[in-house]
Amino acid sequence: MPIIDITIGDLEDVQKRKIAIGISKVLTDNGIPKEAITILFRHVTGKDVAKGGGFFPYWAEESKQEG
Repeated sequence: MPIIDITIGDLEDVQKRKIAIGISKVLTDNGIPKEAITILFRHVTGKDVAKGGGFFPYWAEESKQEG
């Protein structure tokens, strides 16, 4: 079961819903059943992000591998 874990700052419910719908569409378009998708939003503050918080954007990891 795909679990999408999004770590993000303050968002309104409408914004979260639009993000979730977009991610779900990409997965369902690629054959993942809609009922198998779980999307989790974690709230972090700017201070947590500045400290690293144990999370990193996937594109930063790709940049390390390319360089």
